[in-house]
Amino acid sequence: AGFPVARLLMGIYDDPSLPDVWTPYWTVEGRQSALLQLGFDLGRTGVDGSWGRMSDAALCRFQREHGLVEDGMWTLFVSRAVHAALGRG
Repeated sequence: AGFPVARLLMGIYDDPSLPDVWTPYWTVEGRQSALLQLGFDLGRTGVDGSWGRMSDAALCRFQREHGLVEDGMWTLFVSRAVHAALGRG
């Protein structure tokens, strides 16, 4: 589901080695799971697919700790930073 960003970039740059830093975090569950793996508190419900105040606070804290704009928006910059923080990139 969703727009195949990684596949598009691989086609544009003709480089299949480009890391896919977008697809794993396309869904709310994927984003929550990544934040949880990085040690951020999502509350007692954890990964539940509902982006609430705890998920928003975790994202803002991640942005702040990684020198990103702290606006609560999940951008490609956030995806890249999360991917790197998880040791995937």
